[in-house]
Amino acid sequence: MTGSSQPQRTFWRTEKVLVSGRYDSWTEEKREQVPEDRANVISSLTDDGRHMPVLDIDRPARYVPSSTPGHGHLYIDVPMSWWRYRMLLRQLYKAGIIEKGFYDLALRRKQTFLRRPGVTKQNEAAFHKASHL
Repeated sequence: MTGSSQPQRTFWRTEKVLVSGRYDSWTEEKREQVPEDRANVISSLTDDGRHMPVLDIDRPARYVPSSTPGHGHLYIDVPMSWWRYRMLLRQLYKAGIIEKGFYDLALRRKQTFLRRPGVTKQNEAAFHKASHL
């Protein structure tokens, strides 16, 4: 990119973060875009309207480990349109790299979300209480 800065992923706050692989329980959550320090999830959606993949990877790879042993989050700093990102997600799903629920939810939302580093399934409740003070 010549003469322009790298787009930044957006941060969001949601009251319902996915718990134990139950994607069907996370379809109608309320969410708002917030500063990083108030967020509990990070989005593929960038501040310029494109997407930089954030993926829940359930196969061995180089990634930031999540709070679930053997799982992690992959960040790819390659901006792309929603159309291209959707095609990437489709191929990752077809290859068995991402789960069907993660893929289906991404299509409905037109973006993907992961917990922000440091926010875990174990500390989620405490995070909500502290950020409402």
